[in-house]
Amino acid sequence: MMWLLDNELNYQKASEINLIDRSIFLEFCTLVPSFDKDTITLVERMSRPRHIKSHLPMALLPKQLWTVRPRIVYCARNPKDMVTSFSHHYRHMHGYQGTRETFLEAMLQDVVMFQPQIPHTLDFWCIRDEPNVFFIHFEEMKRIQMMAFIKPLNSALAKVVEAPMHGSTVEVHLNDGGYLPAGEKPRKPTHCVLTPQYVTYAERIHNFTVYDDDVWILSFPKCGTTWTQEMVWLISHDLDYKTASEVNLLDRSIFLEFSAFVLNYPGDTIEQVEKASRPRHIQCHLPIALLPKQIWSVKPKLIYCARNPKDATVSFFHHYRHLHGYQGNMQDFLDAILSDQILFGPQIPHTLDYWNIRREMNILFIHFEEMKMNMNAVLRRVCKYFNKSYTDQQLAELEKHLSFDVMKIRLKVVRAQSTMTFEFIDIQDPIFRATCRERNEEDYVLVRCNDYASVPINLPDWTPEPVCLSSGFERIGQTIKDMEVRPDDVWIVTYPKSGTTWTQELIWLVCNGLDFQQAKDVSIDARFPFIDLSGLRDLPEPFNPLRDALAMPSPRFIKTHLPPAFLPNALWTVQPKLVHVRRNPKSVAVSYYHHSVSLHCYKGTLEQFVRSMLNELVYYSPYHKHLIEYSELRYPNMLSLCFEDMKRDLPGAIRQVCQFFNKTYTDDQIEQLATHLGFDQMRQNASVNRRQWIEYNLKQTNRTDKLDDNDMQFIRRGETDGWRKELSNELIEAIDRWTLQKVPQDSKYASLFY
Repeated sequence: MMWLLDNELNYQKASEINLIDRSIFLEFCTLVPSFDKDTITLVERMSRPRHIKSHLPMALLPKQLWTVRPRIVYCARNPKDMVTSFSHHYRHMHGYQGTRETFLEAMLQDVVMFQPQIPHTLDFWCIRDEPNVFFIHFEEMKRIQMMAFIKPLNSALAKVVEAPMHGSTVEVHLNDGGYLPAGEKPRKPTHCVLTPQYVTYAERIHNFTVYDDDVWILSFPKCGTTWTQEMVWLISHDLDYKTASEVNLLDRSIFLEFSAFVLNYPGDTIEQVEKASRPRHIQCHLPIALLPKQIWSVKPKLIYCARNPKDATVSFFHHYRHLHGYQGNMQDFLDAILSDQILFGPQIPHTLDYWNIRREMNILFIHFEEMKMNMNAVLRRVCKYFNKSYTDQQLAELEKHLSFDVMKIRLKVVRAQSTMTFEFIDIQDPIFRATCRERNEEDYVLVRCNDYASVPINLPDWTPEPVCLSSGFERIGQTIKDMEVRPDDVWIVTYPKSGTTWTQELIWLVCNGLDFQQAKDVSIDARFPFIDLSGLRDLPEPFNPLRDALAMPSPRFIKTHLPPAFLPNALWTVQPKLVHVRRNPKSVAVSYYHHSVSLHCYKGTLEQFVRSMLNELVYYSPYHKHLIEYSELRYPNMLSLCFEDMKRDLPGAIRQVCQFFNKTYTDDQIEQLATHLGFDQMRQNASVNRRQWIEYNLKQTNRTDKLDDNDMQFIRRGETDGWRKELSNELIEAIDRWTLQKVPQDSKYASLFY
């Protein structure tokens, strides 16, 4: 299953190559002494990406598994069934001659190969929430197989219209629909195009508990769903505009199957609906065959919104591009719609199935076009359906509230501005306020991000702390939050002065065929724009890195120092490559001080800067939270690097980056790149040393006498322990106390800082 999913459902290749050669059993040669092949060597020589099978417990797996963090799939099974199957396997494959009872006794005594069984499973269960671990059950796969059958969509067109948000698609067909309502005319309920991930949720949706006071909003995508949700919620909640303005529609009317088709979605929308207070309002795009079975016996309220298929298709195309990350053209999308290869398709049978049972199930059937032409009449029908009575004036007010132009504005407000995406908080620290002018820190503010629900982070009850930024961040914050993210983007994120430029140059060259000439001719800022820079300081025209990034052709390389909550919401669904780099806090403090003096015109002393950093009052602080949050992201497409590790073994770090980007270079090429990335070479490299910026800034601030000062250079020394020469013992102890206070040495995060 995993090989097919990872290889675009290539059944032809799967039929030609034996599974034991596609997914090699790592330790097999150690189990069968007479086996004439070295399976470990075979795995080492496999073409990448490698699929590797192992029965070893966690403690005996390769050590690098826990640092490189490849994808791990663990399959568990009921121990009784497993014992029975294992006993037959032992007889037929291992030549075991004993009885089943003897085998069972040996299992219970933990003396059968690969034992003990239950601790083996429990160890992996304990890490199931790690972003690179997928835990599945044999029984779950069997039940889904009995309930529905899956037909892969492996046509060329299906591949063309795949989108990063959900990946590949399959057809899901219900095996037994005998419990479904008959309807006015005999019809075989349509199948549905979904993602392979749906398989892991199908049983939960099928057996979902339904209440008679539930309200279900049903539709094919982009048929007026959001419009209908808002209308129905307000009518059934006595026109409570206040709550509607304060609580996001996504939380008032939850999209049931959202987490079942969005790759690596951090939440569980099915659980959200289960825990929602009653009466629950539930949005769903599934066809009748895949709705919860109890719907047909409990008979809650069902509202279906239909739309002209031409309009729905055009709207769905734009939705696919902006939210799903689809990069294809309209013609391919239309061809896929017409051949039933788009998510939630086939489109017309979806609507016809609901139309066929509308009377039998008391479904309120409304049309998008009717809402556009005569909203008042639709409102009265919905009121009648819910046994609600409102005055003409109230209905007129509701009609105005639901007008398309107002809804369009309100949705932007609800999803962004009115939720106060960013709050700008004045710094109240009395010492800071008294001295900020003399240090040129008057524009410093604390910025809180309130739009963080989509961040896939493994921190219980996480609420991001305010971040120290410039008041100028208000100019760009929302633009970054709402910006388009492309699947072939490459993002580098760091706390400042953690080896960002060094890593940018490394990444760009690895991804661009070691094109040293272009890297020399084009500055790193043009190749790899720093999108938050214009929110820190005023920039001379035409320099605008955020604007440049938005307009760049793909693939884009993008740099930011922002913490996870401030990054684009689309990043978490599109999931492009993300590289994070960390560095020792003492080295950061010293390097950041000199950087602030040369580029941000900081006028304080090193001691004052360090004290500000300890108080989380330098740009992008808090420092420790920044590193911890990135370490806890459930984001499988991320590479984490450490500045000190790169200094100790740069060729090793280069190979790690090559592996992450699926690039292969010879040892000589890697050595050439390592030489290019040496700090002496980097300091002299005009495309990365930002010499022009330093000169411009020093001239603007009447400090031209500092042009050749080593401490004023953007790339100064790049040392791992240079802080020992500049920090006093008192400051070293203060930084150590600060880190110990934030991250005790026995904390699981200690390795990030000590």
